[in-house]
Amino acid sequence: MDFDELKNKPVAELRELLAETEGELHALRLKVANKSLKEVHKVNQARKLIARIKMLL
Repeated sequence: MDFDELKNKPVAELRELLAETEGELHALRLKVANKSLKEVHKVNQARKLIARIKMLL
């Protein structure tokens, strides 16, 4: 998700997206630990999205 898209979202929606993304990151980390995730770059994408959301909050 682009930063400009995030800036236009209301705070409540950002908080919901943050919780969803944190859950997704947890699931991705478990898959990496089990060596069942082929696209490990998704972990970094999720981390960066969480950082962008927290910066706006």
